[in-house]
Formats: sequence, structure tokens, C-alpha cells
Amino acid sequence: MIEKCGPPDSITYKIVLRGLCNGGGPIGEAVDFAVEMIENGYLPEFLSFSMLAEGLQALSMEDTLINLVDMVMEKAKISDSEVSMVIVFLKIRKYQGALATLGGILNREKPRKSYWQR
Repeated sequence: MIEKCGPPDSITYKIVLRGLCNGGGPIGEAVDFAVEMIENGYLPEFLSFSMLAEGLQALSMEDTLINLVDMVMEKAKISDSEVSMVIVFLKIRKYQGALATLGGILNREKPRKSYWQR
């Protein structure tokens, strides 16, 4: 893909991650792709991230979920109080509370520009 079209952008990452999460394929592929996305400076949209999180919880892969949340928090511009709140939820294994807080952060951080604007 990179050779033919160049590096992926935020829309490409969003579409591929959502496809991996909805496709019912190996969850490891979705996790690896999410890690690549985050390492390349793109925050996942919350809907896709929450689908991935639900799959990880269903497979008892909470440690992987915690690592992904940590990566997102490192890349997002969030306050210390928000980081603390998410960490507390994760420590007491209240994943839905952590995801809800993280969802607010991701929704705030996403670009406000419409895909249709030029």
C-alpha cells in the first residue's frame, strides 16, 4: 500500500481498524494494527477502539487493553487529572469507566474538519 499510495492517513487507519474489529478475524491483527496506528501518531476513533476493547475483554486480554490505553494516553494531549482518572478505573478493573473517560478524550481530540470540506 505504501509503495502505490503513500503512507496511510487518519481515514485509512480508521477504515482498516474498523474492518479488522468488525471482521471477526484474529484479534492479534487488530491489536498490531492499532499499535502501528498509535505509534505513527494517529489516535483511533472511539467507536473502533471500543470494539477492540470489548473483544479484548471477551478474550480475557485485559493486560493488552491496558497497554493500548496507556499508548493512547501517551499520544493524546490530556491533563494529569484525566490520566489519573483512567488509571484508577483500570487499576480497579472498571474497564467501562476507563473507556468512557477515554472516549471523551478521543472525541475531543479528533479533528473537527469535515471529510467533505476542501
